[in-house]
Amino acid sequence: MKEKHTKKALEKDLLVYGAYLQVASALQYSNNIQLRYKTITSMWLMATFIGAGYSLSSVEVNLPIHPLLVVPILCFASTFIILLIWYLDLIVQEKAIASAFLTGVELEKEHDWLPQVYRVVMNFNLPLNYITMKSSFYLGMITIESLAITASLGFYLYLKNHILWIFFSGFSLLIVPAFFFFFTQLTRKTDPYPTLKNGK
Repeated sequence: MKEKHTKKALEKDLLVYGAYLQVASALQYSNNIQLRYKTITSMWLMATFIGAGYSLSSVEVNLPIHPLLVVPILCFASTFIILLIWYLDLIVQEKAIASAFLTGVELEKEHDWLPQVYRVVMNFNLPLNYITMKSSFYLGMITIESLAITASLGFYLYLKNHILWIFFSGFSLLIVPAFFFFFTQLTRKTDPYPTLKNGK
């Protein structure tokens, strides 16, 4: 009877450990997806500036609009794509990571023989503000494109009207930091990790 009970306990422990391994596997899978998102974003930004540089340097291409206006159009379109990737990465995918992380914490609480990896991470408050740190990559990309938009439009207005250029330069000094601040706050509000504090 005792041997049968030991066998059942062993089977239960194996099932628990299997679930624990599934949590680690889910986290690894999500991290790989996030790495691919960042790779795509970097390549997209590079392609955007290659297109912008080509439009500015190609005198033989008869564009229907001024080349300096092509740059902001490309950057606006690229910014939209980067925002979409940012949403998929740091909102959709990060919620899956936070859910798996919380599952790992709960398993470690119920079974103290498991490695206490997730609880140690949580006790050091490492997940808190994690989203804000990770979002700096996308905020940096968007800021670069915002500066490119500002520079190309500013130079275009300088060629057309000096007064408009002065006004636009002052306006851009306000809009770029405001844009950065807005997305920083938006990222903090979508952070799923502060909910882990309640389960500490």
